[in-house]
Amino acid sequence: SIYALNVLAGYYGQKGPQTNAAKAYSLTRVMEMLGDYKVPLTRQFVVSQPLDPVQQLQAEADALGMYRSLIEQRKAATGLDNLVIQPRPI
Repeated sequence: SIYALNVLAGYYGQKGPQTNAAKAYSLTRVMEMLGDYKVPLTRQFVVSQPLDPVQQLQAEADALGMYRSLIEQRKAATGLDNLVIQPRPI
């Protein structure tokens, strides 16, 4: 769920021993891919450290992998094939 992803992103994004800015960025990208389009506006507050270009590209790749995994798990749980979010308005 978006809430669980948001909590994890906040956990990894805060300053402390568990800080992983790349993971926090990846989780916010997955939320964005799932249809929460407010996330880019608040990402700078969730991710405590800026990423360099290489880290950002790796985080984007991780986000795509997490998104695909999440969609596959949803398909397996519900049996439906068309769970991909349609970003265009109807």
